[in-house]
Amino acid sequence: MSWLVQVSTILRRRIVIVAVTILTIVLVLLSWLPWKQSGDDYLEDEDFFVFDNLNRFIPSKKPFYDFIDPDDSHVMDSFFAHKPANKSTRLASSKPIKINIHIHDPKVLKRRSDCVRLETPRGFTPICLYDVKVDGFISSFIRDYRTWEPDLVRGMNLVLHKHPDMHLVDIGSSVGVYTLNAASVGRNVVAIDALKSNLDLLHSSLVYGKLNKRVTLVWNALSDHRMRVSLKVGKDNIGGTRVDHKEVDTKQPTFLHKTPEADAIFLDDLTSLVSSAMHKVYMKMDVESSEARVLKKSSEFFQTLDVQYVQMEWMMQRNKDGLQIVHFMTRNGFLPYSNVSRTTLLHMERYAEWPDNIVWMKR
Repeated sequence: MSWLVQVSTILRRRIVIVAVTILTIVLVLLSWLPWKQSGDDYLEDEDFFVFDNLNRFIPSKKPFYDFIDPDDSHVMDSFFAHKPANKSTRLASSKPIKINIHIHDPKVLKRRSDCVRLETPRGFTPICLYDVKVDGFISSFIRDYRTWEPDLVRGMNLVLHKHPDMHLVDIGSSVGVYTLNAASVGRNVVAIDALKSNLDLLHSSLVYGKLNKRVTLVWNALSDHRMRVSLKVGKDNIGGTRVDHKEVDTKQPTFLHKTPEADAIFLDDLTSLVSSAMHKVYMKMDVESSEARVLKKSSEFFQTLDVQYVQMEWMMQRNKDGLQIVHFMTRNGFLPYSNVSRTTLLHMERYAEWPDNIVWMKR
């Protein structure tokens, strides 16, 4: 019996040793995992604050110039200055990245009969439009009233009048109402749109109005990934065209692609182009629910240029995307208002109740 006791003791010791060894290895591996945090576990996005639910802000550790403390839920008065990220390390890459930026300069103009007069601060200028059967919203409204979104356009014009050195970045230019207004008062404009037919019309409008020398047209979609994307065009609302943020199979023959396409780039990719035309910026952003994706890759743009105003359509942002946008804009030193007069500061925690269009203004 004594030998059985000895064997049992030896086995128990070996089992204990093996268990302790396995436990030690597991603890070491857990300590190495990059997502292990003291408290809650979360994934950190590159340029955004991150969150684990819609009610709690978790600040990213990435440095930025301007930062408003999101814990101050009323006016967010805490304001800090941060040094920018080291560009030499941020831009390091093993191989050059191909960026397909398309400056749009068509050689053929639309018929003058496709154009009507658009009201601007300097009188009327031609604007070329779609047939109302194709675009029953923007083009139809302009044909009837010679304007579009008059209150918002008037607000932009007031800001440009107040700041003679401010210029326009028109993201989602459509047929170009904002671009034509800004160019008519002598401001430089970079107009970006994913739909080539929009830029064809806008180019003709600029040429007929002798405003084309002040405007650069960029035919690209903006996204958080560089890729070829397809566009979802509404049946009778071209102004509602959306980017499908899925990569198109470029190996397929082009005749199999049933919808318009565009090359998606980052807003950061346009930093050099825009900075060569302007420094102080009024930005209009209307990209049909893609705003959060655009801002994910725009940190360099906002740190390089003096963006003072960001006019944004909000009706599609009353969700998680809206919260991400609030995080990004506040940490870059912006506060939300209902219009450019700064009379109504919007409550951060009530972003789901904000009006259809808002203006972010730099502190």
